[in-house]
Amino acid sequence: ACLRALAPVPRAVRETGSQFAGPALRERLARGTEAEQVRILTDLVRSEAAAVLGHDSPEAVAVDITFLEQGFDSLTAVELRNRVNAITGLRLTGAMAFDHPTPGELAPFLREKLAAAGVLSGGDTSAKGARDSRRYRTADTQDTQDTGAKPSTLSSSLKRAVHEGRGAELLTLVRALAAFRPRFAAAGELTEIPEATVVARGPQTPQLICFPSFAGSSDAQEFARFAAGFRGRRAVSVVPTPGFVAGEPLAADVGALLDVCAESVRKTAGDKPAVLVGFSSGGLVAHAVAARLAELGVEVARLVLIDTFVPEDAGVPEDVQAALAGAVLAANAEQQNLGGDEWLTALAHYYSMDWRGLSRTAIPTLLLRATEPVPGLTPADLRPSTWDLAAETTVADVPGDHFSMLRDHAATTAQAVAEWLDT
Repeated sequence: ACLRALAPVPRAVRETGSQFAGPALRERLARGTEAEQVRILTDLVRSEAAAVLGHDSPEAVAVDITFLEQGFDSLTAVELRNRVNAITGLRLTGAMAFDHPTPGELAPFLREKLAAAGVLSGGDTSAKGARDSRRYRTADTQDTQDTGAKPSTLSSSLKRAVHEGRGAELLTLVRALAAFRPRFAAAGELTEIPEATVVARGPQTPQLICFPSFAGSSDAQEFARFAAGFRGRRAVSVVPTPGFVAGEPLAADVGALLDVCAESVRKTAGDKPAVLVGFSSGGLVAHAVAARLAELGVEVARLVLIDTFVPEDAGVPEDVQAALAGAVLAANAEQQNLGGDEWLTALAHYYSMDWRGLSRTAIPTLLLRATEPVPGLTPADLRPSTWDLAAETTVADVPGDHFSMLRDHAATTAQAVAEWLDT
């Protein structure tokens, strides 16, 4: 029952024409040059992406804008993967839309995969791997990237442990294993501080810079549907949490995480104030980063916390971590880029940090609370009462539960934020 709320609401998608049916596609590709094949596959990607997003025409999907910025999240990326696989006969992963983040980059990759499968003749027949998706690197992790898919021993063990009621035991082990992963103690140890990932653009100011929770993929995908409510009006970007991608180091402690997140905000916003947004545990990061920037004389216009609780204990208990991780895995069974050992060790590492003692701020703060409990939990267990770490806090309730408020109800959550910013 507690997983039912995580399931997406079925959506009607537009069916595409027969020009990209398997045999017809191969005939068209066989007659074309390499450049023409890439163009045909670009049209295919745009057509299927338009169908998934519900657009009437492929022209609504831009060639050189990322799938994330055009409205894709982890679930719709899997839909696109399934449609492309059915048409081409390939067996691609759900991460293809993020490893090759624009239609213009995905089309050449598809051509290379088809050539490697013997469908095409001539040209380069060695399919290139996915792009290096790492955002954070130290000198020690510079050459450790491995883009090949590999089985996740820890996640498989977690599913079994949760089923047997021994999830807390396994999470204790996972947290210990996280201690052996590469770490950085300050932003200066990284070779580069990445800018936040853009998920929406617009002329209004200030822009929104978001921080994901420590569950899920802990990256821009978490805010994809939320950002759609600001597309064309206000810029929205997301600072991913370091260490959830293979080859990335973990932040050694809270101070190291805040150090790199604050620098990413400064790099993204420049000399203009921004609104910081945090979901769940990401709200703790957003508040702490806002307080740190204020101490450095960098203006944060406002702060938005989406179902964030004031920390009362040092870290999240292992049994709660195990239940949360198990629920995320069950809800994202088809998302092959989620659930790896890096993901689980990073989740255990960050959820074990002590977030007590956050500084009080004078930044105007909006706390959005879910109106519905997750099945199996009482409202008192789920809803934060208030946020007493800000001198000025507005509390508002929005539809959905803790999980669905950024999925099925993301539009109304975004509307609540937009209305508060406008006032």
